[in-house]
Amino acid sequence: MSIGALDRDLPLPLYHQLQNILKTEIELGRWRPDDRLPSEQELGERFQVSKITVRQALTELAESGYIRREQRRGTFVAPRKF
Repeated sequence: MSIGALDRDLPLPLYHQLQNILKTEIELGRWRPDDRLPSEQELGERFQVSKITVRQALTELAESGYIRREQRRGTFVAPRKF
């Protein structure tokens, strides 16, 4: 699977694939700490998935400390913790 593409033929759920792509993009520096990520709608359009799928991927990333979500402000890359 290349970065930025979801494979609907894989048995891996789409939200998990999306989570892995976003995590990789963060790790590679596409977004830096405190950068705002695209909206759920923008991510859904980019990857051709529902907002529910995007929301589930973002929830997993927030739980693992990669991002932080702020009500009415958006989703931001969390500072790295060592």
